[in-house]
Amino acid sequence: MSFDVTVYTDVLASEAVDGVDGFNFQAVSAGITGADLQRIRGPLQHIVTSAWSLSHDALSHPPTCVYVTSDDGRSYLSRGRSTGATNSGRAGNQLTQTIVTSDPNDFLPYRPAQLFGALDWRLEKASSPRIEAWTTPLRIRPEFEVDALAELITEDSWATSILPHYLTMLDEAVAEQPRKLILVHPDIEVVMRWIALGTLFLDAQTAHDTPFRALVENPNRVGSGARIVGFSPEFGSVDLNSGNVLDLVARSMPQITPTDSARERASWVVDRGMDDALEAIDIARRWESALGPKMANKAASLVAVEGAVTAGRPAWDIAMTVAEQLVGAGKDDDLRLYEDELCEAIVSYGPRTAEDFSRTGRTMRAMFSAGVPEMAMAMALPTLEAAAARPDAGSVFLAELAMLTAPLRWSSVEEQDAAGSCVVHVLDQTSESRLPTALTAASLVNGRVTRSAVSPALDRMAAAWLRDPSLGRDGAVERWLGGSLIKESVARQLLAGLRARDLQVVDAVGEGVWDFLPSTVDQPELHEWMSVSKLGRLAPADRREPLERAGRLPEQAWQIVLGDTRLPESALLWTTWIERQGMPQELEAAVIEAVNRMAASSPPPLSQDVPPGDAWLPLMTVLADRAQPSLARFAKSYLAARRVVEDLLRHMPRQPKQSLADITVDAPTITPFLAAGIGRLLLASGSETERDKLYRAAGDWGDAAVRAALMEHAGHVAEDRALKGVGKALEALESPHEGVRKAADDVLREIARRHPKLIELACKQPRLAGVEEYLPEGENPRRRGSRRSGGRGEQPRRTKPRSGGFFSRGKD
Repeated sequence: MSFDVTVYTDVLASEAVDGVDGFNFQAVSAGITGADLQRIRGPLQHIVTSAWSLSHDALSHPPTCVYVTSDDGRSYLSRGRSTGATNSGRAGNQLTQTIVTSDPNDFLPYRPAQLFGALDWRLEKASSPRIEAWTTPLRIRPEFEVDALAELITEDSWATSILPHYLTMLDEAVAEQPRKLILVHPDIEVVMRWIALGTLFLDAQTAHDTPFRALVENPNRVGSGARIVGFSPEFGSVDLNSGNVLDLVARSMPQITPTDSARERASWVVDRGMDDALEAIDIARRWESALGPKMANKAASLVAVEGAVTAGRPAWDIAMTVAEQLVGAGKDDDLRLYEDELCEAIVSYGPRTAEDFSRTGRTMRAMFSAGVPEMAMAMALPTLEAAAARPDAGSVFLAELAMLTAPLRWSSVEEQDAAGSCVVHVLDQTSESRLPTALTAASLVNGRVTRSAVSPALDRMAAAWLRDPSLGRDGAVERWLGGSLIKESVARQLLAGLRARDLQVVDAVGEGVWDFLPSTVDQPELHEWMSVSKLGRLAPADRREPLERAGRLPEQAWQIVLGDTRLPESALLWTTWIERQGMPQELEAAVIEAVNRMAASSPPPLSQDVPPGDAWLPLMTVLADRAQPSLARFAKSYLAARRVVEDLLRHMPRQPKQSLADITVDAPTITPFLAAGIGRLLLASGSETERDKLYRAAGDWGDAAVRAALMEHAGHVAEDRALKGVGKALEALESPHEGVRKAADDVLREIARRHPKLIELACKQPRLAGVEEYLPEGENPRRRGSRRSGGRGEQPRRTKPRSGGFFSRGKD
């Protein structure tokens, strides 16, 4: 690469690059642009003070050096001197030579101010308008090399003493709200050496971006945004309060208190030598924006100044802070550059507390995310070893690693074995509440472990998962170390619990909390149970159709499908299960209990409907063929009694006074199951004697049977059927049997309560005279009392004690 060059002075037209005489460009190199020429004409020019020649030789006018950068990335460094009179004889001629580049690397290995001493400067007219660029790297005079600049401090006790102050003033000059640094001396060589020295204490980028100008007539009126200014006292007395002044002639400086950062950096120069100091200073400057001045100095001391930081906890803490903050600031290259030094400080001490482990894990994750895996992996195994030594705190480290997005990649099998051993030790000591996260981390650590070594942790996890199914949901189990083994273990234990009718397991499966498991394990029976679980979560009325389509289900699964239903309301569902899946002993016992309960039950209150007789029919039909003997006998007796009732009702119109003895004998037990049919016989019979016998045999269920028969029509949704039911109830009010009359009155009152509109509609039917008595209170002022008594041929009702169930009867 190279610097392009321009020469600007008073020229004849024949000398000018563009053929125009006067102050103009006398020579340029090929890379100079129009924008460059415009910028150079401005603040980069040497300025001749008009009053100088009045009392001085024009040629003794102080020379200048100016450095600026532009927004488009161009850098300009110029030097200028007075040359006496112009071609027209006027005073004030000058010549300015400027070098220009777009590549900051062209300045290397120097700072811009050091190039004041470049050997290529001529400060005279070129031999032709077209000149050559300067090839880089440039060579400079010895007095501007680092060693010579260092001697400004090391060989002068005053300079050594004020170095912290100088660095503090330099910091203020390059701050966001800058305060100008003014160096006072008549010799530009001295001023530029001090400027060059100062920029060595800046990081390379800041040094490149910091504009300066020397020597100037008045520091208060400096263009080009110069942060560092050189002032010659030969220009006269000027108020210098616009900045921090370091007077190199009088050897004085303002009353400024050095910062701690400046003191430390100055001590590096004195105690460690310029080379080590400059490396540390460059690091500190680069990291200052991320770490702050104090921590940046500590970090620089750690990585660049041997022995400057106490090994152990102090070094570990600094290294961790550097790693954390540099990753956050996106300074990945710096991390890679000083990886060895930082890792040495980190792994030589290692975390001790839970917070230490958490911090290490967070930092490692940040490194992986930032694309610096090498340093993260360098920290991984030592930290795992520290975690194994302190498993109570080490589990916190695993919790951080559980959030990694990819497994660790070890460089050797030995490392992988060591990592696995550490993980197993931590897992064995990890509390149950932290175990799911620790197993996720263990999988991501990617250490080699044996099944026997990790089995205790996997067994504990399986037990915990059984107690709390939510632990493995949403794919969590797939991320656990040994997740497939844990799933198989849980599946086996679930099946064992289901087979053993463990109510806790049955309830959990029935609630669907394990629905996700079967798809991930090879357990066909568990698949069947989960199908049952889904079936059991349907509404009872919606279960029958999918049950008919289902294949063979586990024997005990009936508890999930039928457990929340009742007989006879869900008799069709129970029947379908028995037909499709069979009837194990426990299910048969449940049926027996339900039948006994019904047989021994009291009639429901008026507000509840009596179960229809046909509700039991499908179940009794299948029980007659499949149940154990005593239950099968009852089912057959139910079916026989139902046929008797149907035959009697069919012949009743022709034989109203026929004997009811065939049903009366079974009425004490069978009436709760055939209440409506028995009720229809009581309403239809023309024989008071037979009716009374049946009524007494039905016991407490007599009234309920009549109510059930009457409500079959009155409760119908079809209007004509409902009105027919009202009519039958009105007819029953005329029955000579008190029980029938009472039941009819109860039914009409219940109809009025449930369906007042039906009563209003019935009032409009001439054939239903008398129903107006059941209109709501206030709507029929002539309402009569109840017609519950006064019938003819009444016989005292005898209530027969209820049977204890069909099993209390003698066997056939």
